[in-house]
Parts: sequence; C-alpha cells; structure tokens
Amino acid sequence: MRHPKSRLVAAAAVVGTACALAATSAAVAGPTHPFAGAGTVPGAYTNAAPGLSAIYRTGQGVRGTFVAWKGQNSNNIMYRFKIGAKWSPTGLVPGAHSTTSPAAAFYIDPHSVDAVVVVWKKLKSTNIDYSQGELGTKGGIKWTKPVDIKVGKDALAVSYSAPSVIFPLNSTHGRVLISWRGPGNHVRYELGAPIGRGFVFDPSSWIAGTNASLTDQAPALTEIAGTGADSNDSNVYVFWKSPGVKGQLNYATTPDNVGHGLNGNAKITWTMLGQVPGGKYTETTAAPAASSVNTHGTGPLLLAFKGRGGSNIRYLTLSGGVWSPLPIPGVVNGPLAQSNLGPALVNGLLANVAIGSSARIYLHVYTG
Repeated sequence: MRHPKSRLVAAAAVVGTACALAATSAAVAGPTHPFAGAGTVPGAYTNAAPGLSAIYRTGQGVRGTFVAWKGQNSNNIMYRFKIGAKWSPTGLVPGAHSTTSPAAAFYIDPHSVDAVVVVWKKLKSTNIDYSQGELGTKGGIKWTKPVDIKVGKDALAVSYSAPSVIFPLNSTHGRVLISWRGPGNHVRYELGAPIGRGFVFDPSSWIAGTNASLTDQAPALTEIAGTGADSNDSNVYVFWKSPGVKGQLNYATTPDNVGHGLNGNAKITWTMLGQVPGGKYTETTAAPAASSVNTHGTGPLLLAFKGRGGSNIRYLTLSGGVWSPLPIPGVVNGPLAQSNLGPALVNGLLANVAIGSSARIYLHVYTG
C-alpha cells in the first residue's frame, strides 16, 4: 500500500448489422483483454451506475473495496464494503437520497480515523451533498448528517448529473477534489480542506473556459502516481463525454506534485488533451470511468466506457502517453459485463449494472 506524504489514499459494441458483415464482426468488436469475473455485490440492485472506492484499515495494512449505489426501487443510497474475504451487511447512508449515481473516496480524516466520503446529487434538487463515514474498530461505519457543498461563501454547488470525487495524493492540507456537470453543461470542479469530519470548500471553477469542456454526463476523476525519477510527482486526470446521444470522450490533466499539490491554490491549471483517440469507437452514451489498473496507483491508467451502440463495455489503457489497444478499443469480456449504463472503476476493479430487471452489480478484475 502506498502511503503519500499527505497521508491520503486516492481514492471510469459495435456488431455486424447484416449477414454480409458477419465475417468482419469479430474485428469490429475489437480485442478482448483478460478481465476475470469477481462475482457480484451481494444484495445490491440498482438502476444507476454504482460508486467505487478503496477502503483501508491502515493500522493493519489491510485494503478493501467500498461500493455505494442508489436503490433499484428507491432513491436511498446504500453501501457495502469488503475488507479481506467478507462483505459487510448492507447499510444506508443516513439522509442520502438521489436519482443518480453516488461517488465515493477514502481518506484519513483529521481525527486520524480511516474514513469514506460519499457524494451525490440531491433528490428533487440540483444541489450536491456529502456525508462522511468513519470506519469503526468493530467494522461498522458511523456517518455524519448530509451537508450541502458550497462553491463560495453563500452559493451551493449545482449539478445536473452525478459528481465525481478523489483525494489527490499530494494536494496540500489533505484536500478533496470534486467535479460535476454544472450550469451551462460545463465540467466544474472545486477543492475542499478537511476540518473535523467536514470540509471547507474553495470557490468552484470550470475545467476550461471554452466549449471544449461541455458535457451531458458525470465526469470521471482519477490520479496516476509517478514512478522512477518522478516518483514524487503525480498527475490528476478528468474525463468527460461531449454532449449528444453518442458523445466523444475528452480529457484534461494537471500535475499533483509533492510539496506543491494541485498548483498550490484553489484554481487549478488544467492542460486540455483533446479527444481520446479511437474516433467513433471511443464515443459513448453514458458517463465514463477511470482509475489506475493497480492498488498502488502507479498506472497504467484504465479508462472504461459503454460503447456507442449495443451494451458492450469498452476500455483503453494509457501508459507513457500511449493509448492501447487501438485503433479499436478492447471489450470487457463475458456476457455479465454488458450494461446499458456506464461502468465504475477503482484500481482495476470494474463494476457494471446488469441489463434488464435483475439490476445486479457485477464485478470484474483487469488482469492485462
């Protein structure tokens, strides 16, 4: 397990349509890399993409997985976590209700307690709320009451889709980074400094001041830690779908360096990296997901998204500035990996919601 100096743990099918294309349909589908099935989240049924986070017992050096989801037949936000081989009972985040996907991230709070933050768009509202849960010594989670996220002294964060959240490895004062689809469909973000079990947030900003950062879905945040000579430096990435039924994936990045963090102030300087390569094969109808492929966060970066047609989940990896596999992205193998919703990712673990009324959450591990 990687322990950053900030003491935070970071917390993403085209088929043939006629008999004449049958001979080439396998090529169109793209390569299938090895994803191993990892079962389901017991008792978890949803009609929105789940939220995934790492969860730790840092004093014991034990790592696990935290899953939050919106109920299939309710707007309650529920959760389970697995540390070791056993899943916790299903719990409710008190007072958390939404029609969209929750997001979650792990950190060590100012009380030196292992904690998870769950963030969601409020029910019947465009405001974003969060609740902080401290992991108890006996295995349960103790939650705070929901709190509105403010983007300045008085204004509240306004979102039309689900948010995304991470704790950057080197960001000063243990700051949390949240991104969402804001007014005007811009990708917005803001930083918050932990105080007690809550946060004080800086004013929010756009990822870019042009139409290049417009979206109609939730953005995806992740961070890739540096290696070798650059082991003290990391990069935060944000991915988003451009507006439209079938939108192209775009992305931007910003450095997160030891001693400086995210540029050392509230307004981050993002480098726009344009479209994810792949043309029509990297178009999607849902929100993307992104994460490191491993638990140490050192990369490669794994990007997963629902394809532009059908129900296949496609993926690409980014290493050393090179995307692979191209020209056609890979397909997460297995019929249980198909979904009409976007996937979720954390450290190479992919979650998708089953097609149809079963609405189960299936898990798959990247082994490529």
